[in-house]
Amino acid sequence: MRHLVTHFWVPLRWLTGWLLLPIGRNALYAYTIHPFMLLIFDHNLPLPDSAAINTLMEFAVVLAVWLMIKRRILFSVIPR
Repeated sequence: MRHLVTHFWVPLRWLTGWLLLPIGRNALYAYTIHPFMLLIFDHNLPLPDSAAINTLMEFAVVLAVWLMIKRRILFSVIPR
């Protein structure tokens, strides 16, 4: 697996780097804000128990955290 990642690093970085690199650089911020975002989405949206819908909800939360990182929302309050 490591060899594949090393071999395909440039395409992988192009495909996922826009999302994963900012979150990785601000990991403490992402780990801190992520549970709160899940609580907000989970308790305020009446969603059925479906794996597909839960996956989409989790992806939406990850994108919301990414957007908060890009916009530097609460950076002065939450450590990075």
